[in-house]
Amino acid sequence: MNEHLHKRLQSLINMPVKYGMKVITITGYICNDDKGRVYIHTDERDNHFDRTYDAVPTLLKEFTPATVIAKSDQMEVVVNNTNNMVDTLKDLLMDNITKVKNDPGYIAQAKEINKNVNSILNLTRLQMEAVNMQNKF
Repeated sequence: MNEHLHKRLQSLINMPVKYGMKVITITGYICNDDKGRVYIHTDERDNHFDRTYDAVPTLLKEFTPATVIAKSDQMEVVVNNTNNMVDTLKDLLMDNITKVKNDPGYIAQAKEINKNVNSILNLTRLQMEAVNMQNKF
């Protein structure tokens, strides 16, 4: 298997990824050069992958990096890292803190941005509560 695929697989170890409708964590992989196959281990007993070297790039496209932001026995809330709103909002807020420190005139705009961030967080909280209620029925 080529070096690029080795590096890509290595970068996914211990990283939660979304695969279909599940979030799995890749725990390791074994390459069998004699057979031209790679066996990818995950934390899910039913989700291990045995692929030819040629099929690995297609499989890797199906893995979407994800962050589990809340987890219980009944549900799991996941944010795709490719569009991670949490990181975006955190960066925005940190940028606003810097701007307010440098320019007190920016405080009014920062307050409005803070209101919008709180609205997004409240909406996300409401979505989580809706999912939780669905799981109860």
